[in-house]
Amino acid sequence: MRTWIAWIVVVLACLVTGCGGTSEAVDAEDGVDGSADADATPDAGDAEPDDGGQDDGDVDPGDTNPGDNDPTDGDTNPSDTGPDGGDQASDNGPGEFCWRATACDLGQTCNLCSGLCEPQASVPGETANILTAYPLAGAPGDLLMIEGEGFYSTLLPDFTASLTIGPESFNSWTMGFDENRLMVVRTANTNGAMDYSAQSGSSQHPGPVITDAAYAQPQACGPDDPPASGTPAGVAAEAGPHAPGFSDLDSPWQLRVHYPAECGGLRRPPAQGPFPVVLILHGDGAIGINYDFLARHLASWGFLVVTPNIEDAATLRLVLAAALDNPAQLYGPLAGASAGGQAVVVGHSMGSTRTGDMFSLGEDRIGAVIFLGPVSQTINYPVPGVVFGATGDMQSLPGTYENIFAALERPRWLAVVQGGNHSQFTDAKHWEGWSFSDLVPEISRNRQFELVQSLSLAFLQRQFGQTELFGFWLTDPGLPDEIVLTVELE
Repeated sequence: MRTWIAWIVVVLACLVTGCGGTSEAVDAEDGVDGSADADATPDAGDAEPDDGGQDDGDVDPGDTNPGDNDPTDGDTNPSDTGPDGGDQASDNGPGEFCWRATACDLGQTCNLCSGLCEPQASVPGETANILTAYPLAGAPGDLLMIEGEGFYSTLLPDFTASLTIGPESFNSWTMGFDENRLMVVRTANTNGAMDYSAQSGSSQHPGPVITDAAYAQPQACGPDDPPASGTPAGVAAEAGPHAPGFSDLDSPWQLRVHYPAECGGLRRPPAQGPFPVVLILHGDGAIGINYDFLARHLASWGFLVVTPNIEDAATLRLVLAAALDNPAQLYGPLAGASAGGQAVVVGHSMGSTRTGDMFSLGEDRIGAVIFLGPVSQTINYPVPGVVFGATGDMQSLPGTYENIFAALERPRWLAVVQGGNHSQFTDAKHWEGWSFSDLVPEISRNRQFELVQSLSLAFLQRQFGQTELFGFWLTDPGLPDEIVLTVELE
């Protein structure tokens, strides 16, 4: 965790460099269109006809809840026909789980590991408020993510902030925090209710958080765990044939690894591999592990995804080598799970700089890159890749992401999210106009997630020589109001 001096350095760096972001048989939004729509009016951003708000996975202009059969309740839970009004979790009903980001309300996100729509703030907030935490049960050394708002509401963290979980106490030196997320490394005493206090106020949550060494062992699938479907979805934004399992590591490196599993959750049984490796590198000025929305999704589609909370390029090379050659170093049951070869690196914001630093150190096992709102200072990318920009991103401006796109080898793709912003490339970091770093978004966070997930998945399937189920995302997604694509193949 950072000292107050390090935080000031980060903020000053942010000020200078940016923080860390024709008719076809295939439906441009749904991937494989299996709907029986009979209406001739096209959906906005969709190649299939308008179905009057009925649920076939598409986005209908008259339906504010694209995963719900009721077109008027402002709710996206598929078995709920009444107003949701801010549930604390999915109300899909027993045995039903969220399967894509927009299956959840605007104030929620889909946690594919739990299968629940979980509350998550979409603005920084000025008053401290704990909404939820995941996973509530874990082992000493595991990471606990606490979602909420108002954890600090100025450019600098509140160094008077404190968090108690049962008898264990954390402060600004021993926890990671930004506006919307706290992260702590569990100790054996991290058990009980949560109580946060800062200048922005105090907030309590009953939890209970449970920390037990037994959770360090492989866990069997239970009835509340979302199972693997076993079948590839027909929509790139939906979960794939696997469920995402995950495991945390605090030493010698702090990281989280997501992997294809038999069911979703902490240390659930891995699926039969091997799987290609994806490494996600964080930006500056926030908690490093802020990309679970992408890691979980890619794990469900058969990728081994490592998200380190690390900035040093030399150390990142060690993590990459472990993931490619011996993922049992990250989590024992992943022995033999890696397909080896080369990896794809995803970098948000300054994560693109760290990627360039790895190349400068001689790293030759990165086969391609995907950059989200990159703000690189050193451009060194001798590989093909995808660059995402966003029209509301005030940190990665067009001149920046266009130069980085031009520095990639062909084939290369530039995807500009219309109305998106820098912070919506992360799980839980939201500026939205208040700190000059972002414009207020004109697209929902969940929809920006889906655009990133879909194009990234299509690119990875091509890069790793897999069956291209969603190749149209690499040519023309057919969503000009949401994403503008530039493609240079030769």
